[in-house]
Amino acid sequence: MINRSLIFAVLASGLIGTQAAAQMRELGRSELRSSVRSGASLSLKRVLAIVDSRVEGKLVDVRAFKDDAIYYRVLLKRPDGKLAAVVLEAA
Repeated sequence: MINRSLIFAVLASGLIGTQAAAQMRELGRSELRSSVRSGASLSLKRVLAIVDSRVEGKLVDVRAFKDDAIYYRVLLKRPDGKLAAVVLEAA
């Protein structure tokens, strides 16, 4: 059912252009809960299960963002000590 692509990126400043970043906004908890309850997006629990099944690393942070769709950005500390971000569309 879930046909999602995981996008891996090592965090670096300037990764997203200012125009793209200006359109994207972080979702608050209540807004994200409403989206999950309505079925418009995956739950955090489901997203973490997907990431955990595909990526080795220790969870550092998770944030949800809205642009044209809702995305989760999961920050992981890889076994080699490097930080990596996994971006997953939540729809």
